[in-house]
Parts: sequence; C-alpha cells; structure tokens
Amino acid sequence: MTDARAVDSIQMNESSFRPGSGYEQYTKTTPQAGGRFVSVTAHVVNNAKVGLDLTCSLPINTKLVDSQQRGLFRPREITI
Repeated sequence: MTDARAVDSIQMNESSFRPGSGYEQYTKTTPQAGGRFVSVTAHVVNNAKVGLDLTCSLPINTKLVDSQQRGLFRPREITI
C-alpha cells in the first residue's frame, strides 16, 4: 500500500454496465449517513506466469482495520 486516506466522495459506477465497456456511467457518490469512504492506492507486482484476479475474492483479501488492527468492515466494492 502506498497511500490511504478518507475521502468525501467517490466516482461510482451505478449503471448495469461493466467498467471499461464504454457504456458505464459514473456518478459522484457520498457515503451513507455515519459512513465514510477510504481511498487506498497500492502497488501490485505479479511475478507469476498466470494472471492475477484483482477483485474482492482471493488471492487478494481486502479489509479495513484501525491502528489497533481491529477490523472495521469488509469493503463492498473495489475499483481498479
């Protein structure tokens, strides 16, 4: 991870089209009351001879923890 910070809003694909299709539509979205968005930047190196699935499924396990390593929640969506 190279950076992590709370952000006021994110651009979210709320259409039924997959990202990169050219038909998706992104809208500025703020968190629900009492919630917050966290933006994380990471540098991933794939040294394997096969592709790496960068979604919320294994082998990448995403979660947010506080400074005492307590799990806060499991992210609903990861945007790459």
